[in-house]
Amino acid sequence: MGTSATNGEGPAAPVESDLKVVNRMGIHARPATRIVELTNTFKSRIHFVKDGEEVDGKSIFGVMCLAATQGTVLKVRAWGEDARDLLAALDALFRSGFGEMGPEGAAGAPEARG
Repeated sequence: MGTSATNGEGPAAPVESDLKVVNRMGIHARPATRIVELTNTFKSRIHFVKDGEEVDGKSIFGVMCLAATQGTVLKVRAWGEDARDLLAALDALFRSGFGEMGPEGAAGAPEARG
């Protein structure tokens, strides 16, 4: 996860990261719910950006509207005192495939088997 402060120094500056959707089904209802449940445990503001569209990362509707399929890379921006921790937690959630992948990755997921 590559995070960086932008737009100057201080707490108002957002931190950014690129997160890749790795699970086969992409961000459908269950992963969107997990994302929003996680983001709402943090104080920081969070936005996801895809194809120039920016949505509130604490809104189930916004996250679902991204229509992010497997392989999609989302830009994530967070502002606030716990923004870096939020991005680290999101990175772990995305890397886990939202709990939809088996121990061998996508090949281990039941829906990915022949």
